[in-house]
Amino acid sequence: MSGLVLNIDENFESKQEGAYALDIFPSQIYIGAKTSKGVFSAIQTFMQLIEQSNPVKNNPLITKKLSIPTLSIKDYPRFKYRGMHLDVARHFYSISFIKKYIDYLAAYKFNTFHWHLTDDQGWRIEILSYPKLNSVGSWRDSTLIGHFKDAPARYE
Repeated sequence: MSGLVLNIDENFESKQEGAYALDIFPSQIYIGAKTSKGVFSAIQTFMQLIEQSNPVKNNPLITKKLSIPTLSIKDYPRFKYRGMHLDVARHFYSISFIKKYIDYLAAYKFNTFHWHLTDDQGWRIEILSYPKLNSVGSWRDSTLIGHFKDAPARYE
């Protein structure tokens, strides 16, 4: 058999969440995992191998054969939580930037994206399926003056 084999098997050898096996043979690439998360991580590892093995590094004028060595990788996430934070409550970013940011998180196998949408002054985005975010969350009885570490705290 040749080509690419993706195998999700509930009896996969590792019980670690997100574990995977990546085996590259001369005529076949095998990716196996217990869950789709593991398969996704294996594909990201494979993409990193392709990038490292690419002799032309995005130069379309040069055509050379891509060569990836025969190898076997068995891996799993060391930490249950690997996350990054993006603050759009005070700093604005384009949609294309946010998409690229999420792509980088996936490429480096981060599993949590903490998106800071609002600050302490209240919720500002209307979501019709959650009306209390606006009717309750966008109002407060006072606003802190100065820094939250100031003692005593002062409010207006």
